[in-house]
Amino acid sequence: MNILNKYIWLIDTLSHAGSEGFTFDEIRDKYTKSDFISGGGNYNIRTFHNHRRDIEEIFHIKIGCHLETYRYFIEDRQSILNTASFRKWLLESISLNNLLSENDKIRDRIILEEIPSSEPNLTLCLQAIQQNHKVSFLYTRFQKQDELHYKDFMPVCLKMYKRRWYLYGGHTLEGCKIYALDRMSDFKLQADTFELPDDFNPTDFFGSFFGVFLDTKISPQIIELKVNNVSAKYLRSLPLHTSQEEITTTDEYSVFRLYLRPTPDFIHELLTYDNRIEILKPKFLRTQIKATLQNMASLYEES
Repeated sequence: MNILNKYIWLIDTLSHAGSEGFTFDEIRDKYTKSDFISGGGNYNIRTFHNHRRDIEEIFHIKIGCHLETYRYFIEDRQSILNTASFRKWLLESISLNNLLSENDKIRDRIILEEIPSSEPNLTLCLQAIQQNHKVSFLYTRFQKQDELHYKDFMPVCLKMYKRRWYLYGGHTLEGCKIYALDRMSDFKLQADTFELPDDFNPTDFFGSFFGVFLDTKISPQIIELKVNNVSAKYLRSLPLHTSQEEITTTDEYSVFRLYLRPTPDFIHELLTYDNRIEILKPKFLRTQIKATLQNMASLYEES
């Protein structure tokens, strides 16, 4: 993790330098002034060039050099935004960790959300997925308050949703389900390995879903949402789904169109917007939301 911290620090440092960039002496000076990154050590030109190479290989971000001034810069700063989702998550997570570590003196004035711990299982999951090893683990179910023992389990892919890590997998590809890492215990790698079909793409599979409720019996639908002008700004900055497009824009409201499976996770998300979102299509989803709201209202009726 220490070397990744240094990669992210270098990307952050040069992204702030803009197109003009920094000389190596300026980079080295900033490095030595950051005790968290340098650990009191020095930064030599050979190590710097090794880091340039590794950053391009890992993050697909190229550090260029103005040959007339020998100032180093990020060649395509848009590449930081366009990097693949996992690389982007890694980039942002470690960048935030570096930033918080360098501001340790004011940690009592920085309030973070509590996240269920899944770090030990996440490390083993990544190793199992990378090497296609089957795994075993104990799993606690909330609904039935029992514990199941899984063996010969194929870990297909990982997904993050609402600050939780989930593992998608099963004993067969057709029987895959999703499991929260923080509810696993006694997680172990097995000696047996498995192979995924070449035509299976996890990103494509999850593309029509919202969240982690994976019911393939629910068909993808064209969904149209009428949103007030304030909430529309939020949806533009953080879309509900990759399929989202704005098809109508007025001073009072906007209409967004999505194509996905209206699973309970998606319905729950819509309900968090209360009266700021109106479902226009499909009719059955509009009726379902209406019934849910009526049932909720009945809980607060005076007896």
